Amino acid sequence: DAEVDADAEVDADAEVDADAEVDADAEVDADAEVDADAEANAELNSEAEADADVEVYAEVDADAEKDAEVDADIQADADAEEDVDAEVASDAEENADAVVYAEAD
Repeated sequence: DAEVDADAEVDADAEVDADAEVDADAEVDADAEVDADAEANAELNSEAEADADVEVYAEVDADAEKDAEVDADIQADADAEEDVDAEVASDAEENADAVVYAEAD
């Protein structure tokens, strides 16, 4: 009986050890999976942030391009106005010269 009890105790200890080893392995695997998931999520978040930054930069570039176009239009209008003013001044000068010549005759 003592030998049977000793064998049963050895078997029980071995079973407890085996169960503990399986539990430890499962815990290590679970931790590794959690770490891998966390790393994958961090990478996805990083990529999403990079994509968002690219979109923001593209919007800023588009806005700057629109601003440049508006500035160019304003400059073109100002140039055209200067041309008109110069033409008006030239016409006024010609008219004044014509009046002077007419009065001289």
